[in-house]
Parts: sequence; C-alpha cells; structure tokens
Amino acid sequence: MNVTFCQNFSFRAADRNNINNIALTKYNKVLYSDTLSFSGNSMKLGQFETFVQKFQNIYGPDITKGLHNIVSDIGNKIGEGAEKVVYAIPGVDDFVAGILKKQSFSDAPMAKVQDKFPNHNFSQTLGSNGSDLIIMKKVNGESHSLPDWAKNYRAAIYDGVNVPIDKAILFVNQAVTISDFPLDSYVDFAQQVKYLTSVKEKVDIFNPNNVLIDYGEKKFNLIDLMPNSSKFYQIKPEINCTRDMVNVLSDALMHKRYMDALNKDGASKLFEGTKKIISKTQQAGDIAGLSDDSSITFQTYDTLQKLLIAKGRNPKYAESYKGFLDLYRDFLK
Repeated sequence: MNVTFCQNFSFRAADRNNINNIALTKYNKVLYSDTLSFSGNSMKLGQFETFVQKFQNIYGPDITKGLHNIVSDIGNKIGEGAEKVVYAIPGVDDFVAGILKKQSFSDAPMAKVQDKFPNHNFSQTLGSNGSDLIIMKKVNGESHSLPDWAKNYRAAIYDGVNVPIDKAILFVNQAVTISDFPLDSYVDFAQQVKYLTSVKEKVDIFNPNNVLIDYGEKKFNLIDLMPNSSKFYQIKPEINCTRDMVNVLSDALMHKRYMDALNKDGASKLFEGTKKIISKTQQAGDIAGLSDDSSITFQTYDTLQKLLIAKGRNPKYAESYKGFLDLYRDFLK
C-alpha cells in the first residue's frame, strides 16, 4: 500500500525560486507513536489488548460499530493508498484504523491478528474484523517527498506533466534538512532495513511516502513494506541493500524531474544535499552490515516493471532511475 498523508503547503510568489525563503512545511503527524529505535532506548509497543481497553473506555463495547462511526467522519482521515484508507482514532493515540478498499462492509467483531513484528513497529496490523476493518500500530513521522507521490509519478510518466516549481522546492527543503541529520539517524534506519532483511521483508524502494520522517527526533521510520516480500521479491538472499535506502531517501525515480524544475540555485542545493544523503547512507549501510550489491535494487525495479507491463502499463522505472544515476554515479558505490 502506498499511503498518502495530508500535507499543507503555502508559497508566496516571490519565494518560488528562492529556496532560502521557504521553510519546511510541517505536515499532519500521523502513524507511529511507538517509534522504532535501535539505539538502546526503551520503547513500549502497542498491543491489540491495549487498543481494546483504550477504545472501549471511550467508545463502548462494540468496537466494530465504533470504528465504522469513526471512519465515516472524513475529518478523521489521515491517509489513503491503493489498498486502504487510514483514519485517526480520536482519544486512542497509539493506534490507527484502516478500511480495506477491496473488502465488503462487515459488522463482524474485531479479533486479534498475529503481530508480524512483535518487537518492532512498521505500522503492522494488530486486529481485524475479517473483512473491511483493521487496526494498526501508529507511527510518528511525516511522509517523505511529495504528497500523494504515486499520483505525481503517474502524472509525470503517463501524462507528461512537469513537476511544478513549488513541489520541487518542497523536496529540496526536505532533502537539505535530512542531509543534516546525524550519522546515527542513518545507522538507525539501516538497522531497521537490516532487521527486515533478516525476516525476508522487502522495503518499498518505489514510493518515498512510505518513509515517515520524525524531524523532531531526527529519525526515519518505515511503513508499508512491499507486498508478499518473502514470496515474490526474493530476488537475492539479502533482499534489501544500501542502495535501496539511498533511492528512497533521494526519491530517485522523481529526482531528475525535480532538477529540471529548479533554477540553478535550487538545483545546486538539491545536488549538494543529495550527495550528503548518499555519503551518510552508505556509511550507515556499512556499519549495519547491509549488502552493497546494487544489483538488488536494479532487479527490484525490473521485477515490478515487467509485472506492470504485463498488465498494460509501463512505469518506466529504469528510465527514471537512469536520470538519477547520471547525476550521482561518481558518488555511489
């Protein structure tokens, strides 16, 4: 699933080509109160039983009915992807609700679902009514890159729409900001990826919205892993690599389009920021023991591209990625 989180932008006309005058827009903070940390900090991970107690104390015993009432209020919506729509649960801060788009409405009771990552938090499902409703762990952070990234990518690829300058400037500010995060932030991220590699789960290297950035804590948090990772995406035993991290933080597939939209000053800022992201990510990958076999990334793009071409769509991942490689080849392992 590619979740899009609500983000609010405002740009003065005079600021459109002046990166320095545009502060990073603060987005709605959504998904992860139980922020994953590998740096030794203790953390309390949300459990289904905790959710039930908190929810029933506020909304009464019928959880399914209460959740359907909550998701019927558009004001609670915080994100939407290809497979589900995500909603905040007022008063229950550690969890979010999801409505599965392809499932029929059901008033069946909610039941506990086995936690795939009991000691970690990737916004995994904790409960379900067996049909349209699910409960997930909540994650702190702001979605990386453009709001509704998948829609913007499709518009660029299929409709030839150029990236507007304000959106390109938004990404410049994000890239420059995270490029100044300490190396420890990147190591923490690399260790998340290393853990997922150990359980044969594939990080989504296509949509950067599936990295939530906690700017206050200077942390990168992952959500929405690739579907059927352990079955379909077993490209190589390592399954994830350092280049995957580089690409999702740099928004490799849209990167050249941002460059094309920017003036000389903006492009220079993005280039220098991205070089720092690449350097810190590659150092972090080495520290965490991630594979530096970049062919894993190429094969992931190729695998999904062939799948989509078979369905009548060519996402042009290879072509888009080439634009990024041409810019940064000298700095990549």
